[in-house]
Amino acid sequence: MIDRRIVVIGAGQAGLSTGYYLQREGLRAGVDFEILDANPTPGGAWSHRWDALTFSLVNGVYDLPGSPKPVADPDEPAREVIKRYYGGYERDRDLKISRPWRVVAVESIAGDRFAL
Repeated sequence: MIDRRIVVIGAGQAGLSTGYYLQREGLRAGVDFEILDANPTPGGAWSHRWDALTFSLVNGVYDLPGSPKPVADPDEPAREVIKRYYGGYERDRDLKISRPWRVVAVESIAGDRFAL
């Protein structure tokens, strides 16, 4: 069980961005908030894309807050580019992503506290 006031489910673009803004407010990853991800590696849903989807074919990869997206070989699988980008972002910001987690329920246990 995770006992945090703030739990972010998913470490894709939205989850990593949320972690960034929580830290900007002075909260600490792994202490004040937790980011859980179902995948064993960085990359969010991108981890499941096929090899034929190269970076040149991707439409709409946006920068994570405070970190421009990388310059990449257009023929490299997009999955690998994004895994590297998100993984570096997690490390550089010490986001301490908890993996692998499959969240199947969230329950209120007291006031503003929740159990997963």
